[in-house]
Amino acid sequence: LIDKSVRFDTTFTINEAALEHFHGLSTKEVYRVFDESCQAGRKGIFSWFSSLLKICERSLKKSYDQYQKERIVHDYQAITYKSCKKDLKTYRRKKRWLSSRRKRQFLEACMQRKNLKSREEATNEIPVWQLTRLMKNIHKRLPSKVHFYQLFGYKNVFIHGHFSGEKVDGFAFDHYFREGIFRGTGTVANSMKLLKIRSPESTNSL
Repeated sequence: LIDKSVRFDTTFTINEAALEHFHGLSTKEVYRVFDESCQAGRKGIFSWFSSLLKICERSLKKSYDQYQKERIVHDYQAITYKSCKKDLKTYRRKKRWLSSRRKRQFLEACMQRKNLKSREEATNEIPVWQLTRLMKNIHKRLPSKVHFYQLFGYKNVFIHGHFSGEKVDGFAFDHYFREGIFRGTGTVANSMKLLKIRSPESTNSL
């Protein structure tokens, strides 16, 4: 029997096929996994407050949106902004009145549309910084490996770690576990190697 709480230390590693699977999901599908995982992970007396404000969902979706934007859209150029300003003037004539918020949304959507990367560019140019932040947020907030499988594909996720604690007789125990055999450097580390850049922060679990 176990006398005290057990401590788990788990590391998730994904390969390049995992990103292909992830990129193949629609925004609606990714959001659905986020919603389900956040709902399943809520515990404690303040869970109702977190549910009310959607703190978990908003954080994950924001990280995902930032990653996707940098992955599929080129940096904005002044010429694109001027072009979209002209489009906005034409659009305003049709609508007669637009709120400041609606104007910003129109300009943002217009600039993204005119700066979209090609499929090849979006596949080969991975924004490592944003990917690192997204993965860390996912690792922090997803309560079950099932949600990792849904996002990255069952065959593309590799898990290892250990759990430790103390028995009623006072003896400590430490057990190691592994699911899948991964051979490689991990998606983020491999992308950094190909791009010859250094990590902005730890990427050990990616």
